[in-house]
Amino acid sequence: MKNENTLTDAVVEHLIRLGSATVYEAQGAVGALSEAIKPLARGMKMAGPALTLHMRPGDNLMVHYALMHAKKGDVLIINCDGFTGAGIWGDVLTTQAQHIGLAGLVVNGAVRDSDAIIESSFPVFAREISIRGTEKKQPGTFNGTLIIGDCIIRSSDIVVGDSDGLVVIERE
Repeated sequence: MKNENTLTDAVVEHLIRLGSATVYEAQGAVGALSEAIKPLARGMKMAGPALTLHMRPGDNLMVHYALMHAKKGDVLIINCDGFTGAGIWGDVLTTQAQHIGLAGLVVNGAVRDSDAIIESSFPVFAREISIRGTEKKQPGTFNGTLIIGDCIIRSSDIVVGDSDGLVVIERE
């Protein structure tokens, strides 16, 4: 499935203003991602279409591939199965994501360089922070369906995140 970023800026701003908790309640109390995945800093907010990536724990080769295909406004959702032994994202990838115009990042795992990411004002939601780096050897699955906890996320679903948490709106 190809990721289609067709959300207008007005829709994105409206979703951000509504907030994740209101969107969650408005769609029948479904679509909340694990409360273990939190913003690196209070006040981080984002909304946009999901660009999904499933990676092997401890390896971030596929992140570089995903960024080659990312579009302005996308929210990159990375599932590394909750592995927190290494930070799969840091300051260099944040700079690249900002250059592309990504709306934000969600990691079911760990990130590093957290101070630099927070100072950049790029919205990052992660399970943990880890000083350790990763390898770049293993393939993964790009633009497929992810399952994080009891939440299903498909590429192009809409993701809204803020200090309350994350919610997924089915694209349909």
